[in-house]
Amino acid sequence: MNKLTERLAIGFTIISIWRVGSLISSAFNGGLVSWAFAILLAFSLYASGRGLRDPQTRLPAVLGLVVFGSIDLLLNEMDLVRVLSMNPVLNGGANFLGVPAAYLEYGLQIVAVLYGGTQTFGIFNLGWMAAGYERVKVTKPAQSKSKTAEKQRKTSATSDNVPAVEGAESDGEGKRRNELRAADRDRISALTPRQIVTEYGGSIRRAREWAAAAKDGTL
Repeated sequence: MNKLTERLAIGFTIISIWRVGSLISSAFNGGLVSWAFAILLAFSLYASGRGLRDPQTRLPAVLGLVVFGSIDLLLNEMDLVRVLSMNPVLNGGANFLGVPAAYLEYGLQIVAVLYGGTQTFGIFNLGWMAAGYERVKVTKPAQSKSKTAEKQRKTSATSDNVPAVEGAESDGEGKRRNELRAADRDRISALTPRQIVTEYGGSIRRAREWAAAAKDGTL
């Protein structure tokens, strides 16, 4: 989706460059400077749209949107005004559903104004969207890694509470069952699980199993 957004933005940028460059080149005889200005204006507007996503660049991006957007919109509209004023779209005898040609002409001019502003809005908005897609693309792997690390931590914590095979239970601390002496076995039968953990180490689960086994005489 990010690639599609960027391609759409490039399309609107090309249209805006063509209009602005044509207007300045013909109206002010600007030559190559006209086209260079049109290119810089369009991409400055696109960059301002992208900058709105980052809190550190949001303020200058808003300023760029107001300045570059206003200039781009005005120049695009003036190019349409120049064309429509010299070449009326309808002749005097045009009629549609009883609406006179003059009113139809006004309607078409309003549509032209909206048409002229579309690429200005498209450049800015698609730049904003493209930056948003990039943030999602970067954030998702980071969240996935965080979830994986959390899952591994929980798995590790759970495994610490599971006793090993009989005769060799240990969570890395304390005595193993096969290391217990007869005196230890007798003493364990008189201790609570927490006391067993304190004296012999290991997990509370293992201590409960030792206490039950001691009472049954199977420790």
